[in-house]
Amino acid sequence: SLSSSSHISKHRHTLLRHNDGEMFAVNSLWCLSSDNKCRICIQHIVSSKLFTTIINIIIILNCVVLVLETINELKQLSDYSNYIFTCIFTIECVLKIIAYGFILEQHSYLRDPWNWLDFIVVVTGLISLFPQINANLFALRAFRLLRPLKTISMFPNLRMFISTLINSLLDVGVVFLMLLLLLVIFAV
Repeated sequence: SLSSSSHISKHRHTLLRHNDGEMFAVNSLWCLSSDNKCRICIQHIVSSKLFTTIINIIIILNCVVLVLETINELKQLSDYSNYIFTCIFTIECVLKIIAYGFILEQHSYLRDPWNWLDFIVVVTGLISLFPQINANLFALRAFRLLRPLKTISMFPNLRMFISTLINSLLDVGVVFLMLLLLLVIFAV
């Protein structure tokens, strides 16, 4: 309901915050405003713990199917499941884009770098469904292996851990370059 939402002014954008703390842009896809009943319903669905739990279960099922794909007798199951999982992840992506907005406003779907991976996985999954394109770009099927990484965007603590790991690896890279420089200097 509209009464469970409150408006917050921030810079020149106005954001919509639900009681659970989720931030949504006021406009989505240039046509859905904050008082659109369908969008409000989708915002409540996307921000619910049930939705997150269902998506996580689907990701785990997808991991199991990817493992079972190595068995030759189950190859046909793998082809059908790819259509199903691509459809489910596309629906999740579309719902989040409707709820958060696409990219232009603050707190929109693609303003969160963790959603980039989700979006890339969905787009490459959709491209791989077309046989005429898939024949030429067989490597796109490898992007299905990135689907388990969608769990990173679901858990805030895991996000923080991965971010810290990436930042520390960048620092280790700088140390490695310094070591390489010293080796070059003393080798000459």
